[in-house]
Amino acid sequence: MSKSNALIFSFESIVFLSNRDLWLLLSETDNVTILQACQKADSIMLLRIRSVFTKTACNYFNDDLNKFMGTSNEEIAQARERMTEILYCLGEQGRLQDWFFEFAN
Repeated sequence: MSKSNALIFSFESIVFLSNRDLWLLLSETDNVTILQACQKADSIMLLRIRSVFTKTACNYFNDDLNKFMGTSNEEIAQARERMTEILYCLGEQGRLQDWFFEFAN
C-alpha cells in the first residue's frame, strides 16, 4: 500500500481492511481503546470487527462491549482517533497489504 493512501485513513476505513490487516490493527491497539471506539458504531463496523474473531473471542468481545455502554462521546472520538493514528502508522510503515471490499456495499 503506498504512503499516499495512508493519508486518507479514517476509523471507518476498518471495514475495507483485509482480515490480515484488520487483525494487525487490532493487535496493535489496546482492548479498552477498541471497545471504546466500537461504542455507537454501526452494525457493519461491528460485523467487520467480529468477523476476524473466533466464536469464543466474539462472545468475550460482545460481553465486554456491553460493559462500555456508558462511554462518553468524547471518549469514543478519542478512541477512534487513536485507532486511526495506529492505522496511519501501519500504512506509513508499509505493514498494510491490501483492501477487502466485501463490506463496501
